[in-house]
Amino acid sequence: MCNEACENFNIPAKYIGKTFGDYSVTDDNRRAVQLAKIFCEVQPNQGLYFFGNYGTGKTFLAALIAQQFVRSFKRIEFGDVPALLHEIKRSFDNPKTANPLDRYCECDLLFLDDLGAGQITEWNVGQIYQIINARYSANKPVIVTSNFNLKELEAVFGKRDEFTARRIISRLSEMCTFATLGTHDRRKQS
Repeated sequence: MCNEACENFNIPAKYIGKTFGDYSVTDDNRRAVQLAKIFCEVQPNQGLYFFGNYGTGKTFLAALIAQQFVRSFKRIEFGDVPALLHEIKRSFDNPKTANPLDRYCECDLLFLDDLGAGQITEWNVGQIYQIINARYSANKPVIVTSNFNLKELEAVFGKRDEFTARRIISRLSEMCTFATLGTHDRRKQS
């Protein structure tokens, strides 16, 4: 039911068709999974910020939420942050192309996957601020996944633009409920 629609919203193909029943709940991620399920039921304006080590299931959990919203005929954008920023930059080369920044700011629910990943430049931090601030001002939710907690993210962004980094963190602090998914890499076999 969601397959074609989910692909159109850039939900990672690996997770299309998966359900919460496919997600392995552990002591480390239990709270995050509960928050994700509540979010799907209530669809609040308060977003979620999932953080933890690589391989802990952050993107998988975000994709489960995204599929639920697509099934509810909501407009979503699912963006891997480095790719999202690259798409914005590429749009400058063709003035006839619509700026993807508009889609990210105006959709019902935005997913920022891997916030803080990739090369961090002052321009990147500025673009992320524009997106976060637009959604903050419009009272629209965002689902964020990151390897960094807020303090760590502020340090990463602050290396390029300390003032803008603090503004991003301040808004995310108000916009999101935070949950860690721990440190165990689910991709590695124990």
